[in-house]
Amino acid sequence: MSLFRVKDREFKKLATSAWPAHLFGLLTERLANGNGLLPERLLMIDTWDAPEGAAGLLALDAKGSLVVMLLAGGEPSGHAIREAASFAWRLRHVAYGELADACAKYHAQHGRTFGELAGFHADYFSLETALDAGLFNQNQRVVVVAPEYSEATLAAMRWRRLEMQLDAFSLLFIDIESDVSLVRIEPVDLVGGGRVTTFLSLALRAPAALVERLAPGEFRGESAIGEPIETGDRRPDEAPGQVPAASSKTFEYSALAAMVLLYIAAFSYLTVRLHNNFQTFGFDLGIFDQGIWLLSRLKDPFITVRGLHLFGDHLSFMLVLLAPLYKIWADVRLLLVLQTIALALGAVPVYLLAKDRLRHGVLALALAASYLLYPALQWLNRDHFHPETIATPALLFAFYFVMRRRYGLFAVAALIALLAKEDIALILMLMGVYIAVTNNRAVGLATTLASLAWFLIGIKFILPMFNQEGFFYIRNYSNLGSTPGEVIVNTITKPGLALSLLLQERKLVYLTQLLAPVAFSPFASIEVFLIALPALFSNLTSQQGYMDTIEYHYTATIIPFVFVSAILAIEKLSLKKREGALVAALILLIALTSNYFWGPLPGSQKYRQGFFVSDNGGRASAQAGIALIPENASVSAFYAFVPHLTHRERIYEFPNPYISRNWGIRDENPADTDSIDFIIVDYGKLPDDQRAVIDELRNTEFSQIYNKDGVVVLRRD
Repeated sequence: MSLFRVKDREFKKLATSAWPAHLFGLLTERLANGNGLLPERLLMIDTWDAPEGAAGLLALDAKGSLVVMLLAGGEPSGHAIREAASFAWRLRHVAYGELADACAKYHAQHGRTFGELAGFHADYFSLETALDAGLFNQNQRVVVVAPEYSEATLAAMRWRRLEMQLDAFSLLFIDIESDVSLVRIEPVDLVGGGRVTTFLSLALRAPAALVERLAPGEFRGESAIGEPIETGDRRPDEAPGQVPAASSKTFEYSALAAMVLLYIAAFSYLTVRLHNNFQTFGFDLGIFDQGIWLLSRLKDPFITVRGLHLFGDHLSFMLVLLAPLYKIWADVRLLLVLQTIALALGAVPVYLLAKDRLRHGVLALALAASYLLYPALQWLNRDHFHPETIATPALLFAFYFVMRRRYGLFAVAALIALLAKEDIALILMLMGVYIAVTNNRAVGLATTLASLAWFLIGIKFILPMFNQEGFFYIRNYSNLGSTPGEVIVNTITKPGLALSLLLQERKLVYLTQLLAPVAFSPFASIEVFLIALPALFSNLTSQQGYMDTIEYHYTATIIPFVFVSAILAIEKLSLKKREGALVAALILLIALTSNYFWGPLPGSQKYRQGFFVSDNGGRASAQAGIALIPENASVSAFYAFVPHLTHRERIYEFPNPYISRNWGIRDENPADTDSIDFIIVDYGKLPDDQRAVIDELRNTEFSQIYNKDGVVVLRRD
């Protein structure tokens, strides 16, 4: 709405850069009189200095909440709105007496008689009983009144509404011959229902905004083959009553957002609950938490939980980018929530790629749901925190971008994946080969060569800078060779040796659990699925038994290519619309069935193994014991207590440093035992040799200061 003037029988729009001279007085008078200018009556109590020529009023509503009003003469600036919100936030500590004094002074200046605030407030709003003094200013909100709002301003106000209740009204002002003035205020729809509804609305709209950035033109209504759709009431080929394309897309994006948000809420709760119940451990959550905490404090990230430099284990330089977040919330649970969000966002490229290749919205949604229900993904989410989980959505985005020939965004996504772990370079190397053959030779070759160079430089030169041995995980494949070169040569020249490992029953079960949730469809697009061959081969031939199971994090770089190959396999079927709907239903059925048998969600057969932890007395005892340990103390702690104590420079996983276990590369160079200030263990869960250490220490160098439910805390004398 705008300001107008009727003069000499001409209806003209006024310039909105400044208020008409008497408009502010007119507005404040009518607002103070409570004559229905706004949908609710407000009791004016003071003015405030609004910025940029706007006017500011303070008021109380019928519930005693404080209302900060911003009256703008033209388009309200983002700065003015922020100032109003910040001012309202600062007023949350204003006491009842200060409100009463301000109100008395304001009404005295306007020639009104004012009594005690609570009674005056009750009379003004015709309340049966006056509010108790403690009920005033329990809440604060902002009301903006302006003649015009741009879409950018409205968007900014919607986001501002997440942190504080904010309402907006448009102003129509008509000055008739400068003698008679008419003012009308109409509400602006900022999505009604308060902050919760605003948040949900914005969250449901976020995928549409993301799609518009990632796939320009997609939301503006392109046809299945990329041709513009005729504008009008409906497309020429659209039957009466058929859902319009824009409405269909809005439904799809809203459904996608709802699935992603539900996943984030469920797994954030489950993983944080797991941690709170002391079911996360020093290996690996404590390792990454201590490392990121040290980086955030600009300290040398030597991980005393592990006995290695943070980058002497893996080249996970992604952790440097996460360290600033600890300036906002220095809590290990940040990593659990961040990992959940990252994995959930992988559903977005799955949907986008499926929609782009299959031209079927419901089928694309079904594949996104299958991704979120995928048992290996949920177990990956449950396995504490690992930086390679960020590579899961990054690789999916990378593949989507390269299919759309958006090579700049592909490079960004590939770089993010590359920074997660050194062996992801091998995945990208094969992805480069695929790109060179099928998409763009120059981009593919550049990707392959750059990835191979990074891997070789990383394991040959960078890793040895942080540990004395370099890539020591090659010992997991000693049955194939003692160096990466020997492993590759022996695999090629002695295929029977590798096959004897790959055809074991547990390996076949592992492959079944990876592929059955997508109906083994990757076999129909095997050339894409085999981009994950480095990770598959590593897991299937390793001597570490936990690597060939979906219940750990070693599937992080396999999952993207399970779904990419499944999408491209379905594309080969050339499904019609009705067939696509049937396949979508089949995909959902298979996904739900697989999740029931192999997933960790509540209601599944493996929930107790995955997330079910009873809240017993041991939790309270552990928390009480941990609370006795000062923040800067050097501690040796039971493995389940370590992630709760890692924000310090020296934290060891007991029995370290008294007995070297899982320390360094080969338990070499143990730390000095005299440096330990506190020991905290769950005595009942220790093996006999470690109990003997505790028994000896609490009778010599340490005093026992706590012992309850098996939780023992020792303090150095």
